[in-house]
Amino acid sequence: MTEQKDTLLTRPSWIEIDLGAIQENAQSIMAHAGAKRLIAVVKADG
Repeated sequence: MTEQKDTLLTRPSWIEIDLGAIQENAQSIMAHAGAKRLIAVVKADG
């Protein structure tokens, strides 16, 4: 039996983060939620 390499682990990947959008979203949530703590969560599909 031949060994197969998992291409999912070797393909290139990148992430682009719009910090301005995150800031606007956080400010909007905090404006609606009042004096509450905001906790960020990072989710990955896969």
